[in-house]
Amino acid sequence: MLDALFQRFHPHGAAYHQAWIDVLEEMLAPVGRASFAREEPYTGRMLAELLLTSSSPAALADAERDDFAAHFVPLFNGEYVLRVTTEVLWARVKAPQT
Repeated sequence: MLDALFQRFHPHGAAYHQAWIDVLEEMLAPVGRASFAREEPYTGRMLAELLLTSSSPAALADAERDDFAAHFVPLFNGEYVLRVTTEVLWARVKAPQT
């Protein structure tokens, strides 16, 4: 269901990449990185509601989103464990070139 909905808003697919980090490093300095992971338990309903906040479902008009949710939420039964990773990036501002 989400794939079909995503296709409506992104008919040519997603173009996600990390090129913005290269631009940031050119302007600032090498980017330092760290990541931290933890696991979070979710009920099926919590997971479905989390997925409904993503951009494509959130972009629907209220009535269409409610109809979508009425069919989508019941598909999630049981318990889920999601691995949540937080990535931290940092850089120092380069000294001006003289």
